Amino acid sequence: MKHLFLATTIAALFFIPGALALAMPNTDHNMMIEDVELRPGVEVDIHVRVFVNEDAPCQSRTFFAVHGFAHTANTWRPLAEALFDNNPTGPVVCRVAAINLPGRGNSTLPTNLSYSELLLDDHVTAILATLDGLRLQGVRPRTLVGHSQGGLLLQMAQQRLIDAGTSLRRQFRIRDAILLTSAPPAGIAWDFLESGAAGTIISQFLTNDPALGQVVDIPDAAFPGIFFTDLANNLASGAPTPAQVASRGYNAPEPLSATLQLVGSAPFDRPSVDARIFAPRRGTRLFMATYEQDVLFSPNENAQLYRHLTGDNNERRLQVVNGPETVHDMHLSDPDGLLAAVAGTIEF
Repeated sequence: MKHLFLATTIAALFFIPGALALAMPNTDHNMMIEDVELRPGVEVDIHVRVFVNEDAPCQSRTFFAVHGFAHTANTWRPLAEALFDNNPTGPVVCRVAAINLPGRGNSTLPTNLSYSELLLDDHVTAILATLDGLRLQGVRPRTLVGHSQGGLLLQMAQQRLIDAGTSLRRQFRIRDAILLTSAPPAGIAWDFLESGAAGTIISQFLTNDPALGQVVDIPDAAFPGIFFTDLANNLASGAPTPAQVASRGYNAPEPLSATLQLVGSAPFDRPSVDARIFAPRRGTRLFMATYEQDVLFSPNENAQLYRHLTGDNNERRLQVVNGPETVHDMHLSDPDGLLAAVAGTIEF
């Protein structure tokens, strides 16, 4: 009887991952990763919005998505739906698990720390803990996608793991990372910062919030003009209205400390990322897309970043997306156009 019990227990342990996957809802749903320790004594609960392809039973084709500056997980919905409807770049995608960084969506504010004091490093801690937590709940992404600041956070995550003697591939079995018009680390050119434009936006929207502390809070009315305009200041045809920005929950205040770290303003330096952290020997393929009409990060800057991260001077997995609609938030305003444009280079 003991042998039968032991055999049954071992078999159950082998089938737990599959059982968890089968138990996942076949519709969009929310997940919570609780009690994430960002620093000693500082904890948050992290909310993950899971967009599900109802026509494709979910096995391993799961993406984990990290939003950009002043954005939320909801900004991934249009791209997720486009991937589910018709993915011209590769195999069927069954779900997109989109994190809400601390204090956004249903993610809680940190305990024993003002929201304004959160750093990019805290966001990286939240991302890595969320990947761990999702794995325990039967969700195992094989591809990471980061937009804008989210792209920098994924670079920082890989750097932290490498410094600890591991990597995204070894720790989480991440095969691919896709950066969409990524923010750069220190040492990579960034004209939007160096011209003073970034500082102007920070100063313009710096707010002292009674609950959050000092934050960069972009009003819904200004959100489309910052993230959906081209180099001639024309608004993309698919840009949301300010009312839609509000009703769809796209916008969120950004902690001042994380913002200062992003741009390297005192007392912080811009994050540093070693060269070739996504070289082939690291096991995770890096793909990047950069947009002709992006006012925040130029194609030349993202090309420099790609070469730095991969050592691939032939830029084999870098796609420059051209055209009048190629604004910073193209993944939201024209996701079908984005997927069609990168189909020959990037495998979503």
